[in-house]
Amino acid sequence: MAHLLYERRKSIVRLRLYLVTDGVLSTRVRDWPEGEVGGIPTESHIWDINRFHQVQESKSGRDELEVDFTTIVKGGLPCLPASVPSDEYRAYLCVIPGNVLAEIYDTYGSRLLEGNVRSFLGTRERINKAIRKTVGLEPTMFFAYNNGIAATASAATVVNGSNGLHLTKVTDLQIVNGGQTTASLAAALSEKDAGLPQTFVQMKLSVLPAETSGKYIPLIARYANSQNRVSDADFFSNHEFHRRMEQLAQRLRAPAVGGAQYGTHWFYERARGQYMNEQTGMTAAQRKQFALQNPKKQLITKTDLAKYENAWRFFPHVVSQGAQKNFVAFSTHASAEWEKNRTNSMRSTIGASP
Repeated sequence: MAHLLYERRKSIVRLRLYLVTDGVLSTRVRDWPEGEVGGIPTESHIWDINRFHQVQESKSGRDELEVDFTTIVKGGLPCLPASVPSDEYRAYLCVIPGNVLAEIYDTYGSRLLEGNVRSFLGTRERINKAIRKTVGLEPTMFFAYNNGIAATASAATVVNGSNGLHLTKVTDLQIVNGGQTTASLAAALSEKDAGLPQTFVQMKLSVLPAETSGKYIPLIARYANSQNRVSDADFFSNHEFHRRMEQLAQRLRAPAVGGAQYGTHWFYERARGQYMNEQTGMTAAQRKQFALQNPKKQLITKTDLAKYENAWRFFPHVVSQGAQKNFVAFSTHASAEWEKNRTNSMRSTIGASP
């Protein structure tokens, strides 16, 4: 074990030493200050028989994790009440500085994520790489780009400050959604990323009594992590290229076919489900008229367009990889062409496609 620690000494950011005993710790020992071993911050924890008994008797069934925000942020975290008074729970909305969240994770580690549906996936995972990139290059935009975290606690202390409510202390803090964000910021802290103090994260805190936390925390974690997945194709749908395609489809008419005496449109579906949403609120007669002018067989999705264009560009090996990978390849090409020549971007991107 000593050899393993020596080999990995450069990647270790903190050591936690645990002494487990069936003896009784003297009441004169109130604190054990942090120190250093080989230049690595080190903390010590003594678990005597009394501490095990306290955990056994606790309502939550584990050693309570108490976070005092006033020791990190002067006066605590500004917050807003976000729920109607209820015996079931209380809720607050906060904005927590990125370095504060990172310090809390650095102190308590994976204990904060016991209620999360997954542990940290590492900084090489695509989303976590993007988080680190934002911290490094655009820290002030982090709040706008990131969805924030959802947390729970069994108790919270909120006081009135000079400029509103402040969250000063929470008991049994658990991050049930946003574990990847939290751990990525902690990784930035260990690497002393200069942009971290300029990042801010929104936090939704639900305070549930210990008696009901076992029932509700798994439900909160489940529902907070069960949104519909947003694909790469969905993200690129707001690009000006697709907006221009949508405008062209609305303006130009397709040739009349089958002896029809009226023109029809190609319907370019820039956003997923747009064809159906266009008909929301229409009467039966209006839907019939819409279907005549926009036949479903003339519906073209953005992933369809990507297939046609990449096939026309002689990339069958890309098309055959599937809709999403093919679309990513096309969006990279389309974005580059758009930036290269904004004036003629439609002509240079579409080329001579029929």
